Amino acid sequence: MPIDIKALEASTRRMAYSRQVNQLADALSYALNIQHGTALVPFLAPLNARDNREAVACWVSQELSRPDIELSQHCVQILLPRLEKRLSEIQEVCA
Repeated sequence: MPIDIKALEASTRRMAYSRQVNQLADALSYALNIQHGTALVPFLAPLNARDNREAVACWVSQELSRPDIELSQHCVQILLPRLEKRLSEIQEVCA
């Protein structure tokens, strides 16, 4: 059975992208002191996340799909203020 190189490459790219998204989510969660729990799920990723960390990862992935940002080592500097703003908006709604 021949190996499908293109499928293997695509799978490798998806895994690398997912790993980078998770690393960004962890860094943002740490920087913003996002606690364990589920409070952010309905606001950041109501259909895709089970907890705050997954919700942040979903949010990161959504942000990276925007045309004004691309995955790089500097994107955390762009995402941090955006997530901070989003969390502020959530806090205002819940107050």
